Amino acid sequence: MIVNDKFNQALIQKIQNLLPSGKARIRLLTDTVSLGREAAYRRLRGEVLFTFEEACKIAFKLGLSLDSLMDVPIRENNPEFHLASLPIKASIGNPVETYFSSILSGHKQFGEMVNDPKLLTMGVFSYIPHVMFFPYPDLLRFGVLMWSYQFMDTPLKLSEITLSKEYEEKFKELSFFLTNIHKQVFIFDYFIFYSLCNKINYFYDLNYISAEEKHLLAEELIKMLSVLEVKASIGKTQSKKDVWLYLSHLTFNANYTYAQGTTFKRSYIEVYHLNTLVSSDPLICKTHKKWIESYRKYSMLISAGREKERTGFFRLQERFIERLF
Repeated sequence: MIVNDKFNQALIQKIQNLLPSGKARIRLLTDTVSLGREAAYRRLRGEVLFTFEEACKIAFKLGLSLDSLMDVPIRENNPEFHLASLPIKASIGNPVETYFSSILSGHKQFGEMVNDPKLLTMGVFSYIPHVMFFPYPDLLRFGVLMWSYQFMDTPLKLSEITLSKEYEEKFKELSFFLTNIHKQVFIFDYFIFYSLCNKINYFYDLNYISAEEKHLLAEELIKMLSVLEVKASIGKTQSKKDVWLYLSHLTFNANYTYAQGTTFKRSYIEVYHLNTLVSSDPLICKTHKKWIESYRKYSMLISAGREKERTGFFRLQERFIERLF
């Protein structure tokens, strides 16, 4: 069964919106529906229509609803999201492997998006975004501990969680990609490190982490804070890209991120411990960006200025971390 032309064009548009890189689009078709490269190019150019089976496989892979591609008027009360999720339960195989491979798979697009010379990311963060864990092996392991505690019948202790050298290098590479984003805007809750320090102490009290492991986590947090302070003081990443760091005078209950490139817009809301609601719906993206920008009015910019306020913020975070030693 061949889909009609309008449906076909809508599917192509969705693929282009969700995968800004041409290589990523071709890889999607070659891997998901077993097409050769030439056949994949012809479908993306609209010269050959997708079959219904191919459309179903692609929609499933991208987390799309097929009815969203039909010629139906857009309703404001029916926005389109899809859930980029970690496994709810790792009952088969290695749960640690499942966790790390899922995280890498979910962020693979970032490695392709950063090639966009106009890429802008904006976010408001009530807790430390997990992408900041990527250069730090012990904090990555702690992420697995939190996930296993919430979703596994028998949670793992930190000593039972290992990060292979292969995964460690992959996360560091992805972290470096993120420093090449053209412009980043962070709006932090004033007590952003306090929440994570409380969680570490909580699992220490439950004997899921040892005193030595708590010390190692604290050391990595100090390193993370130091790197962040350097970025804030000069307003640049190590790749000389713009970083604008704001401190919010208001609180919020989740992490929200917006990404905009030359040919795409995307909104992210973190839910259920590192699972993410993702939308490229035009209405959602417009509202999401406006909502994040509105927080600037209630926030103070500390990048490359306001030395007194910036120093006060970082010394406060240091005191939170020092309670772990």
